[in-house]
Amino acid sequence: MRKNFIIAPVLQGFKGTQILFSIYKNSLFSITSRFHSCIGNINYKLTAISTLNRINYLFKSIDMSEYCVGLDSDFFQIIIENFNSNKKPNFSKLENFKKESLKTYESIFKQMKIL
Repeated sequence: MRKNFIIAPVLQGFKGTQILFSIYKNSLFSITSRFHSCIGNINYKLTAISTLNRINYLFKSIDMSEYCVGLDSDFFQIIIENFNSNKKPNFSKLENFKKESLKTYESIFKQMKIL
């Protein structure tokens, strides 16, 4: 059973990012507890263990709370349920945030005469 688990290494830089995203993309399922790994895995099948409020807030803000569990909950059971589930996240709110962010940055860069 243990041969089916990979713990992503701590890597930095462009090459590190490529390796980590390759791991996320090719994983059947991810259990994450670090903020950056939650963001990196958000397009893939995952359950985030909320050890920090900001992880919980992230998932609530994009209407994906069911993919985030707190340590005070029966998180093992929720992880198993999410693993066995065929449900797909609704990315519409995330896409809206992306569009809004791009508009905001475009406006700022135009004001700064960078664009």
